Amino acid sequence: MRKHKTVIFLTIGFLVGICILLYPAFSDYWNSKTQSRAITDYESVLDNLNEKDYKTIFERAYDYNKALYETDYPLVDYKNVSIL
Repeated sequence: MRKHKTVIFLTIGFLVGICILLYPAFSDYWNSKTQSRAITDYESVLDNLNEKDYKTIFERAYDYNKALYETDYPLVDYKNVSIL
């Protein structure tokens, strides 16, 4: 009976060790796959924008930054800045 417990604990320890060793490789693979998909989606959105859309986006960003600059505490009050 004691021999079976030792074998079970060693097997579990071995499996945990293998999982710990393989985690960085699996994580890197998973993240690169997810990031590649996100980049592809982002590029497809950018391909569909025209010059007018770019101009509108940059104007809204400029107005937001200007309003944020004019607040007393921009790190605290950023949610109170409303730009339509």
